[in-house]
Amino acid sequence: DQKTPAYESLGLFASEIAKNGAPSGIMAGTTAVARAEFGQGRVFCFSPHPELTEGIESFVARAVRWVAKRE
Repeated sequence: DQKTPAYESLGLFASEIAKNGAPSGIMAGTTAVARAEFGQGRVFCFSPHPELTEGIESFVARAVRWVAKRE
């Protein structure tokens, strides 16, 4: 898609979860966490829930600081 900016992949799915009718065989190896510059701002996207994962609870706060250009 030409509207999608170049992005930095920060994490990949190592395995997959195919529930509720989601197709199987397409999740592993795809981007799970990404960040990019967009327009005059920044975007940070993550599919997993780092705030619920023991040991990386600070990940969301760090992402917010990056988006706010404070890191």
